[in-house]
Formats: sequence, structure tokens, C-alpha cells
Amino acid sequence: MKRIAILSCLKATAVCSSAGCFSALNQRRQSFAAYKDEAVELAAFFHCNGCCCNLETDDEYKQKMDRIKTLALDTVHIGKCTITNGNEAIAQMDRMGMAQIDAWKNERFQENKKKLNLEFAWPRNDPIWPWYGK
Repeated sequence: MKRIAILSCLKATAVCSSAGCFSALNQRRQSFAAYKDEAVELAAFFHCNGCCCNLETDDEYKQKMDRIKTLALDTVHIGKCTITNGNEAIAQMDRMGMAQIDAWKNERFQENKKKLNLEFAWPRNDPIWPWYGK
């Protein structure tokens, strides 16, 4: 089972019900088509703290990201509403330690393969980057 989260735009919440994201997930459309034949757990649906927020210095956002890091997510999908600043958001999340979580997950995966005397394992240990679906 894949554990995912969706990041959406705070400003968009004034007019968006998030129904498009949930519909795409439930029907496995768009970037969620990658999960066509597997179970998915939506572990978090969260918002940025606004366009004027510096994600690296905003204490509330740091607290939010610390919580997101504990969820052992496979992927964080970034909603279309956030794509305007999406690349910068990804870069800031990387600088806040999300890439280290991926490295840690891979290290644990390799250790467990050795313990089980396995050369190959499925599902493979895909990196969580890029965060957004293509």
C-alpha cells in the first residue's frame, strides 16, 4: 500500500472544495493513475501557508513539515493550484530535510533485504522525488 499526501494552495481554499483532487485520487486519474492497481492511503491533505510565506523561516510551516516527515510517505502530490510556486516549494521542502527521509527509507530497505537474504524485493524502493505526479 502506498502512503501519500496532497499539498494544496492556501489561497485556493477560498474557492476550492478539493473535490477535484479527491475525485482524481478515487478514480485514479491524472498523477494518481500510477496507483491504478494498488491500494493507497491518503495520510495527509495539507496546505501551504500562503505565497508570501518563506517556508524555511515560517515556524508554523516548519512544525507542519516536521509532522509530515513522520508519516513515512511514499509521495507528496502537489495540487495544480500550487504549481505557480510548486518548484520553489519542492526546493524548500528538500532543504528542510525531505530528501534525508528518502535516503533513510532506502537505507532501511537495503538493511531489511540483507536480513531476509533477498537480492531483489518488490515493490522496489522508489525515491519519493519528484514529489508531484507527472
